[in-house]
Amino acid sequence: MKTKEFIKRVEELGFEVESIGLFYRIKNKNDLVIAAICKNVLLQINTNYLGWEFVDEEDKTKLFNLFFDYAKTPIGNRGEKKFYFDLANFKLVEVEE
Repeated sequence: MKTKEFIKRVEELGFEVESIGLFYRIKNKNDLVIAAICKNVLLQINTNYLGWEFVDEEDKTKLFNLFFDYAKTPIGNRGEKKFYFDLANFKLVEVEE
């Protein structure tokens, strides 16, 4: 799943996606974080947030299916920018194409 499609589908359910560092954070209408998905690690999903407890079960199921579909998409197929880790300077560097 492409990142643009993921964001669109999450927003259609009434939630917000924000890009913070290496993660996409998903927030509810009250600005509480409900989940985070790593941009550059396959299958890394975190729903251990207080906001997740306030999401109704139907939305939880829809959201988690979206999270899983996106998180299982190979990084190179998400349409994301590419990065490499500069070991000499211990930082993540964006690849310019």
